[in-house]
Amino acid sequence: MKTIEKFQMIFEQKIMPYILGLDFINNNREYYEPVIYTLEKPSNKFRSATCFAAAEICDIVEKDVLPIAAVSELIHSSIIIQDDIADNNQTRRKNQTAWEKFGACYSL
Repeated sequence: MKTIEKFQMIFEQKIMPYILGLDFINNNREYYEPVIYTLEKPSNKFRSATCFAAAEICDIVEKDVLPIAAVSELIHSSIIIQDDIADNNQTRRKNQTAWEKFGACYSL
């Protein structure tokens, strides 16, 4: 398996379910739709998966790494949304941007 595919699999099977299970997201899902939408779009998911690689090297338990991996993706997605608004990008990797879909005010 290629490294990028492995990173994507880690994200889809471990990190995204963890993010979607967070209370602050579940209790306020409508506010996080732009970020969730961005997270679901194609990406290499390199940031969060490297947390797992580092944990393996340092012999850290996987469950202890999940919050760090989740935060790295949440921050990155927020930056992507802000960057797309600032640059007035309507698409990212051939997909509609979050601000274009949900509106700039709602996406911020």
